[in-house]
Parts: sequence; C-alpha cells; structure tokens
Amino acid sequence: MKDTLHIYTRVSTSNQVDGTSLEVQKDNGIELSKKIDMNYEVHNEGHGSGFSEFSEFRPIFSEVLEKIKDGEIKHLFVKDLSRLTRNEMDSYKINSILLKHEVSLYTTDGIYDLSNMEKSMMYKILTMFNEYQVKVSRMKSIEGKVKRVHEGKYMLTIPFGYVKENGYLKEHPENGEWVKKMFEWYKGGMSSVDIRKEFFKNGVKPTRSESGWFPPRTIQVMLRNNTYIGNYTFHDKESGVTIKPDPSNVPPLVDKKLFYDVQKRMDMEGHNSNQKIDYLLRDIISCPCGTPMNCKGSSSGKNISL
Repeated sequence: MKDTLHIYTRVSTSNQVDGTSLEVQKDNGIELSKKIDMNYEVHNEGHGSGFSEFSEFRPIFSEVLEKIKDGEIKHLFVKDLSRLTRNEMDSYKINSILLKHEVSLYTTDGIYDLSNMEKSMMYKILTMFNEYQVKVSRMKSIEGKVKRVHEGKYMLTIPFGYVKENGYLKEHPENGEWVKKMFEWYKGGMSSVDIRKEFFKNGVKPTRSESGWFPPRTIQVMLRNNTYIGNYTFHDKESGVTIKPDPSNVPPLVDKKLFYDVQKRMDMEGHNSNQKIDYLLRDIISCPCGTPMNCKGSSSGKNISL
C-alpha cells in the first residue's frame, strides 16, 4: 500500500484566495507525489495568517498537527517553509512536533531534513526573517492607510448608498436616495421590518446578498451609521491608530436633524447599536398602548413547556 503525501496549502491575505496561488501550491504537491510514487491528500487552509498563532487562526493546520500526533500523517508537503509559519515561537513548536513524530517534510526542492543542524538553523533564520518582513510590511501598510485617511480618502467598508471613486466616497446614483427614504420612513413610524419589505418590493438589495433581503439588524446598523451625516472614525485594530478626519470629505446623504430624530426614536425603543441578537418578533409586536415591544436582558435561559 502506497504512503500518502499530505499537501498543506495557504495564502496570507484574503484577496489571494481567488487567485492562482492555492492552485499552484496544490499542483506542486501533486507533481511531487507522482514523482515519489505516493498517493496525496490536500488540506486547504485558504486564507490564514502565518504570522498569527496557528492554533487560533489556522484550524486546518491545527487538524494536520493533531493527525501528526495521532500517527496518521508521516509525509507533509508545503510549497515553501513560510507556508508553515512566519512566527518564531510557532516554528519551534512545529519543528519539535515533526521531529518527535518522525514526519518527513517536503518542499518544492524535495525532502527537508529538520534534524540536520545546518538546515534547522536555516529554518529558524528564515522564520525570523519572514517575521521581520511581515512586521515591516504591516507598518508600511498602516502608514499608507493613515496617509490616505489624512488625504480625505475613505479606508473603511463602503456603506450602502455610496460608491468609491479614486479613494473618495461619492453618493450612489440610485441607492443614495433610498438611504434618505429609509431615514424618513423610520422617523415616520415604520419599523426596520417594514423598511426591509419596502426595499424588497422596490428591488433594492444589499451589496452582498443571495436572498435580496436586508436583515432588520443591518437596517438598524445603517440607521446608526453617522457616515450618512458626513462623520466617521478610522480605527486600525492592529496598530491601535484612531483618526477622526476633519473635514471627512464624505458627502452627507441625510440631514443632521433627521438623523438625530431617528437616533432619539431608536434610543426610546431600545435599539442598542451593540446588540448582536436578532429577535424574531422585534419591530412586529406592540403593547396595546402602541409602544413597540422589545427584548432586554440575557440570551441565556431555559425552555418552559406550556
């Protein structure tokens, strides 16, 4: 019975997933498996950071390591060593696991002997260099984003109702008007459920949607978005950099008075912008006095038979 070459594929950024890199890595592995007369099995991570800790951000690779520990994998292929990790601490862990369980590691250059002192040292040096390279690249990326924000360019996800031209937000020729109507409808007493029905009836669809329906939660988030009055805050999670552009160069779609009237109604009805649970009857049932009924409190509890 033939041995199996386990091919691990990964790209560093999400925009590479649809490209050719993953296919190239897979094809390289399959070509090697034929050359050394082995069956093959592909473990495709897709997008997974080699800089972050693999146990948190690369579930497929974590599964591969568990199979190695269980003795199910004895031959592992990666296109190059950076596919394993760019994190110095992780490189030590991975190297130890592969050596302990006597796993043969292959790259496009052939078998890679991790027990060889020179190659082991080279692996550590390459990992440290890759880690440094990623940090420098991230710093440059953050600096570039900050520079563009200061130039008035919009560096966040494009809100519904806008288009992006040369880095700047412009009002969408059609959807901009629907955003204005959404605020007017809500101020006039319509619920987020009513608004989603109006949108669907008029063929207004979210940017990314298979069903064509706006979730009520999305509409509530949109009604809270102060980008629609020309204000926004840029925050980069990795660096902690926060910038509130002034002026923002974002054209307002909604009058400030209308926006704040909507905020008052949402506050009165308990629409918390941080609430992550979509209750099915929200915006549908009302108290006999006419006040919309909401759910407040913990999502935990128990079912009671009626």
